[in-house]
Amino acid sequence: MNNFWGLPEHPQVPYYRTWQIAANDDTHMYEFIVPMVRENVI
Repeated sequence: MNNFWGLPEHPQVPYYRTWQIAANDDTHMYEFIVPMVRENVI
């Protein structure tokens, strides 16, 4: 459990990383997509 957010560290939700960009030499930004419906529902 994350003490700051009060949420699980590993919520076991599938996600997909779509792209990344280097903000500078030490920092990267990542975009994630999290489906809003469970698998096999549609």
